[in-house]
Amino acid sequence: MLRPAAMSTDIVVAPATSPSDWMAARTLVSQLVDWLTATLNLDVRREQHDSDDELASLERFYAEPNGRLLLGFVDGQPVGTTGVHLMSPRTAELRRVWVTPNARGRGLASRLLDTGIETARQFGAEAVWLETVVGHMDTAIGMYRRAGFRPIAPYSPLGETLPNALSLGLALVPPRSARR
Repeated sequence: MLRPAAMSTDIVVAPATSPSDWMAARTLVSQLVDWLTATLNLDVRREQHDSDDELASLERFYAEPNGRLLLGFVDGQPVGTTGVHLMSPRTAELRRVWVTPNARGRGLASRLLDTGIETARQFGAEAVWLETVVGHMDTAIGMYRRAGFRPIAPYSPLGETLPNALSLGLALVPPRSARR
């Protein structure tokens, strides 16, 4: 059982590596997919690009050097995910940002977002893109905007399926050591 948000909590974000990590990741991604189905009536496998390949094998889809699935832990319990997947050598997509309802309000989503952005930078991406839905994910949209994400042209067919779909992008500044 997670402690109430007012109490101190231990928050860790780490890549999924072990069999138990991948089992937790599959459970969390399944919860997100179930939420998307129930809330948005979205058939993720059919209507989100690459989702069939992704959901068939998270381990393969997020294998380095083209991806990494991050798990968020609160007090040692896996309660959040985000995936980083290179769409091209210069563009990474942030996918499956999810924190279970009982773990929200502790700062885990922001930590997952920051780690996902840093991971994209480590992969050499110059931009990070993501898709979200206005009216259902407004708290997340606020978090993305505070991190510097701005609206971009839709990059997948999701906008045709969901009229409130929103594509956001963030230009990555190279690390200081790479700048001249």
